Amino acid sequence: GELSAAGGTAELGTGWTASARAGYRVIDPEGWVPFVDTDITFTYASTPIDTASGGSTTTLTARDLRIGATVGVTKLAPVIPFLRAAVFAGPVNWDNGQIERVGGDRHKYQVGVGVAVALFERYDLVVDWAPIGEQKIVAGVGVRF
Repeated sequence: GELSAAGGTAELGTGWTASARAGYRVIDPEGWVPFVDTDITFTYASTPIDTASGGSTTTLTARDLRIGATVGVTKLAPVIPFLRAAVFAGPVNWDNGQIERVGGDRHKYQVGVGVAVALFERYDLVVDWAPIGEQKIVAGVGVRF
């Protein structure tokens, strides 16, 4: 990708991301009583940036602290619908060699819906769509062991 700022454009290189997450079930599901899960996640990411002029390489770093909650119903198993919300904050830093810039996300929240479906005995399919705030759509297959 590219990063544009006053004075030119820079090319984003291949970087890395590290993340740690902890969760806690606040309410266990029973019949139509939904489960309520909470979580906290810290993520750190870094990538090199090459200036368009080919002069120098700098680094873009991002940190994110996210607190979220998921509410879902298991009564319809093997189909488990859920609602998801999160709030987060964290800066993005970039030193372009002339000035250090600090930025962040436009939206500091995310609201979405999803569904998990148990497939066969060991597999799960999950689709998670967040159209409000920070937008995303994620689909995945999990294996239980």
